[in-house]
Amino acid sequence: MDEAHRVTDFDRKKGGTGHILNQANIVVVLQDDNQRVLGNEIGTLDNYRRFAKENGFTVQIFGLKLQKRAGFGGYVDHIDRLIYGGEAISCPKDNGLQIQVCETLKDMETAVSERHQSENSIKYYASYCWEWKSRNDSNAVDISITEGDYTFQKQWNPYTAEEQFRWYTDSIDKVGCIYTAQGLGYDYIALIWWDDLRWDCTQNKWIVNLDKVTRFDSQLRSTIRNHSVNYDYLMKNIYRVLLTRAKKGIYIWFKDQDTKKHFEEVVLPGNA
Repeated sequence: MDEAHRVTDFDRKKGGTGHILNQANIVVVLQDDNQRVLGNEIGTLDNYRRFAKENGFTVQIFGLKLQKRAGFGGYVDHIDRLIYGGEAISCPKDNGLQIQVCETLKDMETAVSERHQSENSIKYYASYCWEWKSRNDSNAVDISITEGDYTFQKQWNPYTAEEQFRWYTDSIDKVGCIYTAQGLGYDYIALIWWDDLRWDCTQNKWIVNLDKVTRFDSQLRSTIRNHSVNYDYLMKNIYRVLLTRAKKGIYIWFKDQDTKKHFEEVVLPGNA
């Protein structure tokens, strides 16, 4: 059972997740609490343990020691320390992944265009902080960010299945969101890090501006409203997922300079 953190019920009635699991003698569950991004996703380790105990399953837990998706170095470990905090870790910051922090959006777009000449496995991603106008108007611009005399303009990922397949296969003309990132990986990712999640260096903590996302993301808005959930944790998970889609390299542009500095200090080689 892959992506098992996305489960929304443990119902033992026919068709429910609990019913399906109870049909098997052996269940292999692949889940990660830190990849839950909606309030109704209840596939936590604790909930699977509880279900197993209630239904007579013997539980054996294995940890994933290496994630090939994000290179063979310590990148994911350093990202987890960045997002969730904790003590400094011992694995070296060679990371196993090429990391390029872009000073401007123009720099990032130039780098992505150059990379795309030799690589078709490359995508732009961002959190859901812009209205999806192009869903109903194919000529509409969704994401527009002006930086000096340069304006970065893109649409969100396509809506129809056929158009999405073409985008998945080879395209850098649109930007993916969290819902087109889950479960997928590309050789290269270009991430727009907006200020819905920013690092406050004076308070030494993450600040979440949920309204910047929920005003456009109806799924997140409704699941938070209808379920008791720590929305700060969900926002951190959204960025954790977006940051771990690349297999070879990631380009990142930051709207907030303190967030950029914090990322560089925790993740990049040569920093504390």
